[in-house]
Parts: sequence; structure tokens; C-alpha cells
Amino acid sequence: MTADPLRHRDIVDKRCKLCGVRRTDDTHVFSLASDHSAPMCPDYSAHRFGDICRVAGVSGVRLHDLRHFVTTRLLAAGHDVRTIAERLGHERPDVTLRAYSASVRARDDDAAITLGAPVKPGQ
Repeated sequence: MTADPLRHRDIVDKRCKLCGVRRTDDTHVFSLASDHSAPMCPDYSAHRFGDICRVAGVSGVRLHDLRHFVTTRLLAAGHDVRTIAERLGHERPDVTLRAYSASVRARDDDAAITLGAPVKPGQ
């Protein structure tokens, strides 16, 4: 399921309308206030994720670990680093490569095996 920012904006618009306010450029998109007048605490998502993990019986996983999981999966699947960097909000792909170099090294090992395999006639 892909997050749809326009759908979320529609939900925020409806909530604001129910509260008798209109969404403006200053309205907080992520807010627990029914009229979206106050920003959501930055730690809210991490705390909620921790609650979900506890209920599910999962320990030792932080919300930020999901970012690493997604990145390594995309690298392993062969997606280009520029696309991954954009998804992560990195301005330059070299930032992504520095942060996730272990995943790139594993792919390099696979490349070395491929290059080291005997070449068959006609290939």
C-alpha cells in the first residue's frame, strides 16, 4: 500500500472543516489536535511503533531500523542509488552509499563472483 499525500490532505481538510477551521499553509498536516492547530510531538511515531512491537512480541527493533531495512532491500533488489537517495531525502547519492556501504559491499561480492565465473563460448 502506497501512502497518498493527497488523500491524507483530504482527511486533514475534512477534520478541519468539522472543527470549523480551514486548512492553511500554517496548518500542521501531522497533528493529534482535531483542528490540526498543533504539531505532533516528533517522538510520537517512535513511541507508537514501540507500543506496536510490544503488543506483537517483537523486541530490539526501532522505528529507524525500518529505514535501514527498506534501503538494504532496495539496494539488494538492484534499484539505482539515486532513486533510493531521493526516497530517503538524501541530497546526493554518495550520502546514501556512505551510510549503507555494507549493502553495497555485499552486492560487490556478488559482482566479483559473476565476473570470476568462466566465460562460455558465445557469451
